[in-house]
Amino acid sequence: MKSEAVKQFGLIIIESLPDNEAKTGYNLHKSTVLYKTFQEPNLNSEFYDINNRTDFFQLLKKLVHKAVIENHFFILHFEIHGYNDGVELKNSERISWEEMIPYFREINIHFHNFLAIYLAVCRGANIIKFINPLERAPFRVLISSEKDIYVHHLITGFEKFYEHFFFSYDAEEAVEEYNSIITDKKDRLVLVTSQYCFDTIADIERETADKPTLINRYKVFLYERNPYLKYFPDEYVEKIAEQELKKDFNNLKTKRDYFLMTDLQE
Repeated sequence: MKSEAVKQFGLIIIESLPDNEAKTGYNLHKSTVLYKTFQEPNLNSEFYDINNRTDFFQLLKKLVHKAVIENHFFILHFEIHGYNDGVELKNSERISWEEMIPYFREINIHFHNFLAIYLAVCRGANIIKFINPLERAPFRVLISSEKDIYVHHLITGFEKFYEHFFFSYDAEEAVEEYNSIITDKKDRLVLVTSQYCFDTIADIERETADKPTLINRYKVFLYERNPYLKYFPDEYVEKIAEQELKKDFNNLKTKRDYFLMTDLQE
């Protein structure tokens, strides 16, 4: 998307919290963010209170239409409870990151890898586990937590975040502002980029890659494809599996430009 084609720029806050809990997203929208829109008329803010899966996916489809058809450029901010593999709505329905990523990806492709997603979601950083490096990136910047998030951190933290972010548009500095009120490092937000995600996924030597498990899985594949290997020592098959796995990871690295959409930014 070229800047001259943008019809509207703004922040979209999506909330789905039980009625007996603090409405952190709504409060953020009606206070800090709304005040910023008064300061800058070209800044738009929208708030959506989601009840169930149907509403959630209807909204995602609407956002894709806003981006692709109406040429609206926006940042996505989620205020929803999270679990290891996704989010839990106010009616207790769960939606996995795997279900959401295709919508994020479609928007991000239109944005030429400039979509930013801010997750006030417990364990939201787990979305990275569901990213396919052979497809386009689902976002350029993700701000989230690897742990559970305390409500009082969200309220004061994101106030400081947006007070700094609008109008510096420096997400890294804004995260530092958020984290400045968090005394325990494990409770702080993290900022990850699409480049970091790809480079991490494509690195077989990283700690989280669990190389031994990957090798064992590849050995199973080799035995199924080449039954005669059962007559060879296990150490020999394991060595072949490791060599082939490294070749696959090296080949994966050639997909980096496609994932990061450098071809769309030229």
